[in-house]
Amino acid sequence: MKLVLLGTGTSHGIPVIGCGCKVCRSSDSRNNRFRASALLLADIPGNCSDFNNPTGSVAGGFKEIVKWNKLVAQQKGTSLAEPMLVEECRNLSDKDKEMLCKTNILVDAGPEFRIQAIKSGIKKLDAVLLTHSHADHLHGLDDLRIFSSSKPPKRMIPEEDIETKTLEIYANSNTLADITSRFDYAFKPTQEGGGKPKINILPTENFSLENPLVVNNIQIVPVPILHGHLQDNGYAFIEELDGKKHCILYLTDCSSIPESSYSLIHKIAKVCQSGSISHLVIDALREKSHTTHFNFEQALEAAEIIKPVNTWFTHICHVHSHQEIQSYIDENLQKYPGLWEIKKTGGTIQPAYDFMEISC
Repeated sequence: MKLVLLGTGTSHGIPVIGCGCKVCRSSDSRNNRFRASALLLADIPGNCSDFNNPTGSVAGGFKEIVKWNKLVAQQKGTSLAEPMLVEECRNLSDKDKEMLCKTNILVDAGPEFRIQAIKSGIKKLDAVLLTHSHADHLHGLDDLRIFSSSKPPKRMIPEEDIETKTLEIYANSNTLADITSRFDYAFKPTQEGGGKPKINILPTENFSLENPLVVNNIQIVPVPILHGHLQDNGYAFIEELDGKKHCILYLTDCSSIPESSYSLIHKIAKVCQSGSISHLVIDALREKSHTTHFNFEQALEAAEIIKPVNTWFTHICHVHSHQEIQSYIDENLQKYPGLWEIKKTGGTIQPAYDFMEISC
């Protein structure tokens, strides 16, 4: 599986509106940060058929691409016959084919989600996970309508050929309550206009390590964290390959991790290969302390307890450049013997940047 970090910035993003600081003016692309969001991609065993030589009934990943091409044709107001669909599928880029036949799970949909989706080539979503309901993580929700349909458009494609999809969104109960308040039009009869997202919201309190949320072949375990006084969700993604489990842990917008969540994380680590989390993506706003976010020191302290193979800072503000953050880590790492040992044996402790990909 692979996690694409669509955004690694704090609520202002970088550059900040009206700011002339050296980070906001930086020519280093790693200092340009969208609001925090991520996309998990994972193979679905047996789902990617031979795209160039489909035989019999269209199946697997090829079938997903045919569905997508029909929807594209529908939006254009045209009709594609099956032979043309086959040719269209053959002409898709390798990146499009990969995206369409994999599991695609989005974490948070902030104000720049449309731009992030276009830049990363998102063609479908299987599920959406929300960490919490602050604007920088939620206010791109309306753009999810392109991945769902509240009513099949009245165009050339016969209605029976259109798969009307409901997109499932998972979050804790507080976040779901905010969604129904801020995006109430999505849940009640209104005029169609430009359309609205057809979404099904589901509470994450129903899931645990013993009863994980399963999306295709990915197990997802919510990890409760605190964002100031706000109850927030981190997420552990677990994939099993060849009898071995691998895990990516995503903890953004975090000022405190309860002991019960540390205990849960250690249980997750025990079921994974070598007894370790492969990647930890963790909130690390700046060097100075903050009331609702980990600073660099607190992020390193949390990583020292979790002991992942690789640690990546996210939700970063414009006070420090990418290179300055790396220098801080390098200068202070010996204070954390567990992380220091991990680094010496090939592990990574670094600031993340937009569209960086981490895999396991």
